[in-house]
Amino acid sequence: MTVPAIVRERLGEADVTARVPLGGDDELLVTPDRTLIYRAEGLLSGESVDEYSLEAERVSVNEGRRKATITLDHGIDGESQFSVPGDKFDEVIEPILGGVFATAGITEPGEAIADVYRLGELTLVVTDARVIKHVGAALWDEEYEEYPFEDVTAIDVEEGSVSSQVIVEVDRRPQRIKTPTDDARRIRERVEAGVLDYHGVSSYDEFLRAVQAELEAEDEESGEAETEADPAPESEDPEQPAEPEEAAEEEPAEATAENGGESSGMIFGEGVGTEPIGDSGDADELADELASLRAAVERQNDLLRRHQQAIERLTREIKSDD
Repeated sequence: MTVPAIVRERLGEADVTARVPLGGDDELLVTPDRTLIYRAEGLLSGESVDEYSLEAERVSVNEGRRKATITLDHGIDGESQFSVPGDKFDEVIEPILGGVFATAGITEPGEAIADVYRLGELTLVVTDARVIKHVGAALWDEEYEEYPFEDVTAIDVEEGSVSSQVIVEVDRRPQRIKTPTDDARRIRERVEAGVLDYHGVSSYDEFLRAVQAELEAEDEESGEAETEADPAPESEDPEQPAEPEEAAEEEPAEATAENGGESSGMIFGEGVGTEPIGDSGDADELADELASLRAAVERQNDLLRRHQQAIERLTREIKSDD
């Protein structure tokens, strides 16, 4: 499909990432940083090209019966908007959001949008490398969340009668996405397909095994690092003579005992509000050991939880196969 001369002139050296026919000879073209709308020559008007920057802080949509109006909020530079046929909106919005995300630095060069789910005030955008979540009246603005596939450690669904929750576990922490029950499973499957493709594995079980192996390796490295950072204290030589300062500190107590307990100096001994000499270091060592034990228990609990989740998931799959 040839590009009209008036469009080529506006494009310059820019690459066209998407072209969407809008009816007749009209079309929408998307570059990495602009959207161009070409209107062919008509009975009452000549051909024209309008362009809109994709450097936006907010993207809003107003859908009518026959057309959808897209508004780009450019912050201090104001707003721009254009309309497309309603039946072309789904084709148009993916490359436009892709351009907005790339311009904002949310996605990497070459990262493409796979699906856009608009569920009331929830928008989910699934790309080649992440899930982008936005809740609000706008289709997207800067108050968004993202879950990179690189950090995903599990995917699941908690189904309800009316609404369900798609669970995307990121670095062992579950992120819950509330969706209508009718949409939950297909969203989960789409996210899972993206994660498997990103990690280069053929099945979810293979992915879980790879994650488990990686987590265990990280835990082992963490344990070794803690051991190196907290070496065992050197044993004291019982025959080592006391330093002169230590002997001097002991003299007041001995003198007090010889003088019947009377002394003009202060006596440092055990009691309320005091601390025995030499006990402070022992207490610090004990606190460090307790912290290490607590961290080890938490890691083991994490591993047990992951094993339990894998067993439960496999049980469900076996039952569904039967």
